[in-house]
Amino acid sequence: MRRFNPRLALIALAVFAAPAAAQVDGAALMHEGNELYRDTLYRAALLRYEEAEAAGFASPLLDYNIGVTAYRLELFDEAVLRLERAYDDAALAPLAAYNLGLAHRAAGRGADAARWFDLAATRADDSALAEAAHDALASLAPPGRPREVEAERPARQARERAHVGELHLVVRTGFGSDDNVNRSPSEPYVDFAHPDEPDVIPEAVPSDFTPVEVTAEYVLHNETGDTDFVFGYDLDSDYHSAELANDETTQRLRMGADLRLGGRANRQRRLESDFFVTRHHQRNFDPDDGFDRGINDFDFYRQFTYTAAGITADFSHTIGRWQWGFDTHLERREYDRVPLVANYDSELYLLKPSVAYAFSDAMSFRFAAHAYRRLADQRPSRDLNGVLLTTNPPLEYDYQGFELGITRRLLGWLELDASVMQLERTDGFVGYNDYTQDIASVRAELWPGRRFTMSLGLTSRNFEYPNAFAFHDPALGPK
Repeated sequence: MRRFNPRLALIALAVFAAPAAAQVDGAALMHEGNELYRDTLYRAALLRYEEAEAAGFASPLLDYNIGVTAYRLELFDEAVLRLERAYDDAALAPLAAYNLGLAHRAAGRGADAARWFDLAATRADDSALAEAAHDALASLAPPGRPREVEAERPARQARERAHVGELHLVVRTGFGSDDNVNRSPSEPYVDFAHPDEPDVIPEAVPSDFTPVEVTAEYVLHNETGDTDFVFGYDLDSDYHSAELANDETTQRLRMGADLRLGGRANRQRRLESDFFVTRHHQRNFDPDDGFDRGINDFDFYRQFTYTAAGITADFSHTIGRWQWGFDTHLERREYDRVPLVANYDSELYLLKPSVAYAFSDAMSFRFAAHAYRRLADQRPSRDLNGVLLTTNPPLEYDYQGFELGITRRLLGWLELDASVMQLERTDGFVGYNDYTQDIASVRAELWPGRRFTMSLGLTSRNFEYPNAFAFHDPALGPK
C-alpha cells in the first residue's frame, strides 16, 4: 500500500514557482526559510518567511509555507488562516486542504477536520495524497499531533547537520570629491579667535576621498529560532589624500541579542539590544590651511578623538499594517586629553519613539519624535556675550525634533526614501548656543544582484542660531 508522506509539503517548495514579479530579496528570504525548515529550525524558518513578506514578496506558496511551519509550532489558528489563503490557488489546493485537516484535527475540531480531509480526497490528483486523506477521514485521531507528523520526524543525521550560526560580511565603498575639504570661508576675514587678530585670505583646497563601510557579524541562533545572539564589528571611515588631516574613522565592537517576542503573522514584537565599545579618530585642524591646530609647542589635533561605550535597545511592535516602537541609546565618551583645554568628556541619552503605516507591501509612511541630551563633564558653557568663564557650568544641550518620511519600493530592485526633519537644540545655561536645524534628505537604494547594493543619497541641513555671534564676538553680528 502506498502511504502519503506529508513531506510533500517540502516537495511543493521546489515544484511550484514563485510569481515572476516577486522581489529578489523576498524570494531569497523564502529560500532561506525553506532551508531552515528542512533543518527543523521552525521558528527561524517562520521568521524568514515573515521577513520575506515584509520585503514585499507575496504568493500563495509563501502563505502555504507559513501555514505548514505554523502547524509545526502548534500555532493552529495561524496555520488555518494561511492555509485557507493557499487553498485559493488551484495547484496548492489539495495539499492545503489536507494540511488544513491536520491543523483542525490537532486543534480538536473534528468536524472541520473531516470537511477538509474530504475536500483533499476529492481534489487530489495524487493517489497517495487521496489515500492519506481517506484514511484520515475514516479514522479521525483524538485531538493532538497526528500519526503522520510523528512519522516525518527528521532523522538524527538531519538534526546534526542543522547549522546554528551564520557569518555575515558587508563591505561598502565608493568615490568622493570635495572642492573645499577644509571648510574654509569663501571671503577674506579677520581671525578674531587668534590673539594677534590677523587678516586671513583663505584658500579652498580640493581633495578626493574614499568612503569605506565594513560590517562583520557572527549570528548565533538558539535552538527554537526565536533569539539571535549577535557579535559584530563595524568600520565607518572617510579616507582623504595622505597630506591632509581630514581622515575620520569610527570603529565599533558590539555584542547583543535579537529577540522575537512571539506573536502571529500580522502581530509581531521584536527587541534588539547590544552593548558596544567605540573608538573614534578625528583630527582638529585649522580651516584656513588644513594643518593641525596648536599653540606654541602644544598640539590640539587629538581634541576630537574619543573612546566610548554604551548600550542600545530598539523595540518594535507590528499590528497588521501599523508598527510602533522606540529606540534608546545611552553612551559615555572619553576624549583624549590635550593641554590647555578642558576635556570634552560627555554623556549622551537618546529616546526615539516612532509609528509607521504601510499603505501596501511596497509603500510606507513613518513619523518619529527625537529627544536626546548631551551632558559635558568639564567643557564650559558660554554666556550671552559668547564669553567662556571658568565659573560657567558645563555644557548641557537638549535636543527635540520631529521627522516625517515615506518609503517606496519599485520593481523589486529599487527603493526610494524621502524625509524631512526639524531639530531644536536648547542650551541649558542661558541659551547662547540654541539653534534650529532643518534637514531634508532623499535616498535611492538598488539591488542589482543578491550580494550587491548601490545607494545614492542627498541631504540638506540648514542651521539658524538666534543668539550666537560670529567668532563669539557681539560686534561681528550673528553666527
